[in-house]
Amino acid sequence: MLRAMMIADLRSEPSLAPLLSSYKGYPAIFWMSRPARSQLPGVTLQSISSGTLYSQEGAAKLRSRRVQVDAWSLNVSSEAPVAFDAVRKVIERGFTDRWRGFSLDDERDTYEDLDADRRIFRTSGDFMIWYQET
Repeated sequence: MLRAMMIADLRSEPSLAPLLSSYKGYPAIFWMSRPARSQLPGVTLQSISSGTLYSQEGAAKLRSRRVQVDAWSLNVSSEAPVAFDAVRKVIERGFTDRWRGFSLDDERDTYEDLDADRRIFRTSGDFMIWYQET
């Protein structure tokens, strides 16, 4: 439920479209991995861990999920960090409408060598999101 909701919310967010490449008519935001033919910049999300909160009455309907957000680009100076920051702002706004709480636990910048002359840059963050199970 949270996965589909996050992807749908992010793809429909007007502020993200100008920052990301387009893939099949929507902003390049994917769960787990980018399709081979997608262009950069783009965003991937993946679940790192999840859990259910328990009380003395048993399992609560409040769930938690740690979601890693990765913004990818071929430009080190701006595209990945700007896209990541825009996604963070959408998640912050969702706090009032969609989930019961969240925290950004970690943020980092990394790169990977594509070949001898090219690198792909990434800004990543781990969000812990609490949401009501329906």
